[in-house]
Amino acid sequence: MKNPDSAVVIPPERKTGSHPSKLKQIGSRRTTIVMNGNQNKRKNVHSEAGPAPKKSKGSTAGKWKTPQQKTKMVSRIEMGNSLDVGDEGIWVTYARGMNTRAFKEFKELCDEYGEVMYGIAKPSGDDDKALDEGDEELDIEASIQKELAAMNAPRQKSGKKSVFTPINVSIECVFFMKTTRPVEPDVLVRRICEDAKNCPDPRQRKCRYINRLTPVFDTAKTTERGIERVARNVLAPYFELVPASDGDTGEAASAGTVATQVNNIAGQPFTYAIRHNIRNHTVFKSDAIIKKIAGLVDTKHKVNLSNPDKVILVEIFQVRISLVNLLLDMIVAKPGHLDMKYNLYNLGDFANSAGMDQLFCSMSVVEGGEWEDYKRYNMNSLYGMIPQQKSGASKAEGGKGIVATSKE
Repeated sequence: MKNPDSAVVIPPERKTGSHPSKLKQIGSRRTTIVMNGNQNKRKNVHSEAGPAPKKSKGSTAGKWKTPQQKTKMVSRIEMGNSLDVGDEGIWVTYARGMNTRAFKEFKELCDEYGEVMYGIAKPSGDDDKALDEGDEELDIEASIQKELAAMNAPRQKSGKKSVFTPINVSIECVFFMKTTRPVEPDVLVRRICEDAKNCPDPRQRKCRYINRLTPVFDTAKTTERGIERVARNVLAPYFELVPASDGDTGEAASAGTVATQVNNIAGQPFTYAIRHNIRNHTVFKSDAIIKKIAGLVDTKHKVNLSNPDKVILVEIFQVRISLVNLLLDMIVAKPGHLDMKYNLYNLGDFANSAGMDQLFCSMSVVEGGEWEDYKRYNMNSLYGMIPQQKSGASKAEGGKGIVATSKE
């Protein structure tokens, strides 16, 4: 067996322009070319320290940030966990591939209108800025100790709950902006659309990535009872409803059936039209949903698809629920399953049996004429209207007719 440290004779080096005493790296050993008269010898030399260590890329531990990273951190938006029963808010559609920009744009827009309409102060990043300035004054060791202390400290929840919370529902080009009182989703959408319609120059538009807005008064699970519950709750202030059947109990049966205003200006009962939208869902068919909702309205209210007094907006989506929220629901709903929390296989089986996708039905009622006048709350159509359309003019000076076309 050859000795690995023995010298090996190599043939004379050709004239390639390289010097034979140049160091070369072969595997994990360092070899050097030794000149001995006219004979070149290659000798293996072991390093006392062993193989050369890999160069560490290092870590800033979150202390040093480039201006681009700081800007990205500031623009990061706190997202909500998931959609839930009883949520109010706005369904928002946006341009494909622009989810992050759309979230940020509409969140800032809602904060702006919340301050103007309801006196809700905008969230500020002063605390984060002060924290970054304090970190700059610390050395590396002090910064590490500070971060370790922050990690070990108990997490404190913010005392202020955000009024506007965007929720990613894992549907392409759609997200939900959850709102809380005193914000009224229909009033907020109406004000945003009014300003978009009155915008004199499309270059001054406030929304570049947002397409359509749909206000939501109430949300429920998409089941027979869930659809009836949310329908009775939303329709009661505008229509007289048929009495609940004897088999219906709970909130669906106890929902108020006495409407506060059921007649239009002419004194006639409100006419209505149902406009539904189904996304990522094939369980409930359109005809079944329309018949279900229309069957709850008293026959004195007639259907008018061309010029209704009220438009009932129905949105049915299949949304993705996070595993964490699903497990929390399991613990609350089925305390007997607490012994499963240490068995990952059982938890996975329960999550699969319960289903990660949940069906939700949301509903609202808006003015029919207003809905059409605001292009069915389509922001792109409102910003793209020509001045004659925005002013409502049907004829220009000089008697030339102008036909106002609906741009969806």
